[in-house]
Amino acid sequence: MMIKRLLMRRRLMLIAFGTLCLLQTIALAGIQDQAYPSKAMNRDIKIEVYTPPGYEATTERYPVVYNLHGGGGSSERQMDRIKGT
Repeated sequence: MMIKRLLMRRRLMLIAFGTLCLLQTIALAGIQDQAYPSKAMNRDIKIEVYTPPGYEATTERYPVVYNLHGGGGSSERQMDRIKGT
């Protein structure tokens, strides 16, 4: 039973550390407001593009992650959720 508690405590500490590292990375990253034309909606659609620290200074290619806010939401609110505000 004591070993299970120690393992659980260690897991929680690793999760907390990982969360802090992620928040630090988001704080150092760039977020750009952009828009793209949508033929289907006949208007420009606003998007927010997250780039990792150092992105502008390199020609390295990065993977893409699409974080969709869903119907009725907004890109601003989704970024607020990601940033934890």
